[in-house]
Amino acid sequence: MNLYEAIYIRESVRSYSMVPIEDNMRSAIEDFYKELIPLFLDIKTNIEIVSTFEKKHQISGLFSVKAPYFLVLYSENKEKYLLNGGYILEHMSLFLSSKGIGSCYLGSGHKKEPMNFGNGIQPIMVLAFGIPKEEYGRPANHANRISLKDLCIYKERPRTWITKVLEAARLAPSSMNCQPWRFVVYENRFHIFEKSSKIKLPMLSKWNEFEFGIMISHIMIVAEELWVDVDLIKLENITHKQFKDKKYVISVILKP
Repeated sequence: MNLYEAIYIRESVRSYSMVPIEDNMRSAIEDFYKELIPLFLDIKTNIEIVSTFEKKHQISGLFSVKAPYFLVLYSENKEKYLLNGGYILEHMSLFLSSKGIGSCYLGSGHKKEPMNFGNGIQPIMVLAFGIPKEEYGRPANHANRISLKDLCIYKERPRTWITKVLEAARLAPSSMNCQPWRFVVYENRFHIFEKSSKIKLPMLSKWNEFEFGIMISHIMIVAEELWVDVDLIKLENITHKQFKDKKYVISVILKP
């Protein structure tokens, strides 16, 4: 299974068999991170794999889960670092899914003794992972997500590959499945907007940028699978417009 296929079966796992993964799988996870091209090359990042078999109680926080492993993502605090972080960590989550390993984002999770990578790099997100206690894999049509009909405003009839990319974006995970993204769709492009939430919780809005990074990772993975070129462009003529309860984020242009 590749990352594209993993998008359609990935689910958040909160119950794990407390058994170790093989040493070569741990190495494969680290190698995958090293080969992954981030969204922004100028933002320094790193990862740390925390094993509860080696040292327990290193990860804590509200809504934490009992898992055999935790992947901690570290990053510089620079412009768009959360967008970049979401993009990276969703690639890691999908890689785990492709190997039959479940994972779950812990937005409030933190490591008690962070690694010192220097250059102002700090932990920004924790991903619990391990062998799921139950059978892993959720059909895409069972995902608790808003329909494309409700996420999109169609200005033109989209090409087939635009619809496939949007469907993958729809399946991106977000806090409480709030899906803060909305799309204005044309034949070969779409504009992405952030929708203001009616639930005013700082803990939700804090991670919006990170979640947009997750969603953009799905766009890029599907576009690569379909052999479609992607341009992410910030259009000034849209940036300066005012929209009711929506904020313009970026535009996606797709070329076969």
